[in-house]
Amino acid sequence: MFRFIASRFAGMLIVLAIVAVLVFVLTRAASGDPISVLLGDQATAADIARVQKEYGLDKPLPVQFGYWLREVLQGNLGTSIFLQRPVTQALWERAEPTTLLALMAVAIAALIGVPCGIVSAVFRGRVVDQFFTGIAMLGASIPS
Repeated sequence: MFRFIASRFAGMLIVLAIVAVLVFVLTRAASGDPISVLLGDQATAADIARVQKEYGLDKPLPVQFGYWLREVLQGNLGTSIFLQRPVTQALWERAEPTTLLALMAVAIAALIGVPCGIVSAVFRGRVVDQFFTGIAMLGASIPS
């Protein structure tokens, strides 16, 4: 049992490492320069260099990744350039409506899905079962 748990934990760490690298690379590869957004169009080369040094963007990517990973592991997601406040604060402000929306979606899905599943089970193999199965497949195949 311990070997199973240890292997699952190791697999989880590998997945987390891959996700961390992908998030870092994708945020760096995203279109648009955050420094030009932060400073505006009238920024001078000296201003850009100062902000790059301040945020550590003048360092090599592996060093930037190390800094970024350390901050993320400490729970510091930085300051939003657009909102001008900590990212964690912005996330917490949106957590309640997002959770409420998700719970309502699950409740609606359960209120529709459970009776349809019961009807399909009672009338297994009949037209009603095939109809509900078709509706379920259609609902699962439509993008969110």
